[in-house]
Amino acid sequence: MSNRKEEFVSFVGDLPRPIRLVMEATGNSFYLCECLEDLVEEIQIAHPLKTKAIASARIKTDRIDDGILAHLGMADLVPQAYFPSREIRDLKKTL
Repeated sequence: MSNRKEEFVSFVGDLPRPIRLVMEATGNSFYLCECLEDLVEEIQIAHPLKTKAIASARIKTDRIDDGILAHLGMADLVPQAYFPSREIRDLKKTL
């Protein structure tokens, strides 16, 4: 999947509701959040340094990391990274 908003919207549109999105903070995770925040019920961004289960894994693959993030999300144990609200982001744009 490319990182175009249209493809994200198409992918999310086919998923059953409610959608709870959990992702690790990366260079483009905030862009993805902005694309999807109106389409999903909840977004959690995991702080990568505080996600010890992923950081200390001996075998590190995207598939394993995704599974761990999914389990942490279902258990409400995701260590949150800061993601400013839309109001704060809009305010910063005006400054």
